[in-house]
Amino acid sequence: KATKSLPLWLQCLDLKTEILTESGFKKHYEISSGDVVASFNPETKEISFAPCFDKFERSLNDGEKMYEINSPFLNIRVTGGHSLLQRPRTRKNEKSFEFVSAEDVHLNSKQGYEIPISGYCSRTGVRLKDSQIALLGWWLSDGYKDKKTNRIRITQSESQPPEFHDSIKKCISDSGYKFTINRNKRTGALAKYADTLMYSICYGKPRGVDKHLKGCSDMFEFFDKNICEDLMNIDRRQLGILLHHIWLGDGSKHKTAYWKPNSLTIAAGDNKKYAERLQIICILNGYKCN
Repeated sequence: KATKSLPLWLQCLDLKTEILTESGFKKHYEISSGDVVASFNPETKEISFAPCFDKFERSLNDGEKMYEINSPFLNIRVTGGHSLLQRPRTRKNEKSFEFVSAEDVHLNSKQGYEIPISGYCSRTGVRLKDSQIALLGWWLSDGYKDKKTNRIRITQSESQPPEFHDSIKKCISDSGYKFTINRNKRTGALAKYADTLMYSICYGKPRGVDKHLKGCSDMFEFFDKNICEDLMNIDRRQLGILLHHIWLGDGSKHKTAYWKPNSLTIAAGDNKKYAERLQIICILNGYKCN
């Protein structure tokens, strides 16, 4: 909004800052005036997407300082006059977020504060049943696509708990898909490890037995290791199902810990696009995610 305050007008982000847009995170040079970016409502904690009014670049003024906030879930570097939404950090915090300059946040940092890093964005949800979302979670973590037959395959070691295998069979069966289970015996240097079971789901109309079942062609576009565009509309309830089953396949279980973790740790390999899109759908559904 319009202001006569020079420090407020000149508030600035570091050039490495990434801005969340409708098409993912973008650098400053990828955004132009009029591009739609994420906007946070401090009163309702809702995220909406609105046009960017303008963008300009400048050097630091004489005597102007940059302030950095670096935590597991937040890494920003801004000018001292930059307005930050924050509120005191307490165990039960009902206080609303309010704008405070980055310099003031720095001066009062010992008291502890919270800056919003996620919110609630109106999501339409995806057209999948819960069992299909669970199946997708297993596939994203431990599956692949047969390029010749379009069969969807999920592999799991026999050493995994029986409930893991029961979960895979249940989500496939509840989705109405025909599937087979094959044992892959490990040989050579891998012979010391347990054999794996491969769950193979047919793509089209089944042949032979179980003709009353179907293939997975009705959700085939969702089997994308980068997370497809349609899945970006997943709502909070559906996301909870997806995250749980990805975590079963690729999550850190803390089996020997005497405490129960309050967060999910999921390995994404070296697929940055997958990790970034997973982070975005978490942010838009109220989850902290780094």
